[in-house]
Amino acid sequence: KPGDAFDSLSFEDQVEHLRRSKRILEDISDQQVISFRSPALRTNEYTAKALVETGYKIDSSVASQRFDMFFSAGVKKKLRWLAAPRLPYRSSIDDITKKGTNGIIEIPLSAIVFPYLGTTMRAFPRLSTVSRSLLALEGSVNGKPIVFDIHPNELIDESDEKREISRRSDNLIKYIVQDWLRAHLKTKNLGSKALELYEKQILYFKEKGYRFTTLREYASLKGLL
Repeated sequence: KPGDAFDSLSFEDQVEHLRRSKRILEDISDQQVISFRSPALRTNEYTAKALVETGYKIDSSVASQRFDMFFSAGVKKKLRWLAAPRLPYRSSIDDITKKGTNGIIEIPLSAIVFPYLGTTMRAFPRLSTVSRSLLALEGSVNGKPIVFDIHPNELIDESDEKREISRRSDNLIKYIVQDWLRAHLKTKNLGSKALELYEKQILYFKEKGYRFTTLREYASLKGLL
């Protein structure tokens, strides 16, 4: 819900949300939860401090040099991504998109202007292929990890289900791009088609000798934890 977006929550409210969700996940999994990705990648000046306060150690809510234009909610605050470091870093306690000494370990999601993630992979397969090649080239030079974001429901075909497109803004252009167009793009190539595209991503990096791992394992391997 819009009111629950992290970029609109106070420090106290973020702490409450994080503690509650952390407790639920740890009770279910019987494992310590230390990694976080904010819903819709929406964060504000309190997020790094709230994560540290609640025992999280790793975040992946920043997509360095990704430019969403009108395509996502909270886009004004996401403009901070354009100046965010591309390689993993320790964040500032006051700004998760900047380097610091006492914040969270930030492992940015992969992007080169356009995001490299499940939605782009399904909506624009050729564009994702180009992004994938450029990210692999960059990684071969500076060791930057590929962080790919995909949701389990993308592998389920829900395209025939009736969808009600909510209007979150009175601005016509924002409604068309953020709500109407985005809703239609999100239903493209769901289910088995998404799985086929996803398998191609995995095979591409497997053939290049990439190691597949979790954020926790990567941070430990690189001496960040």
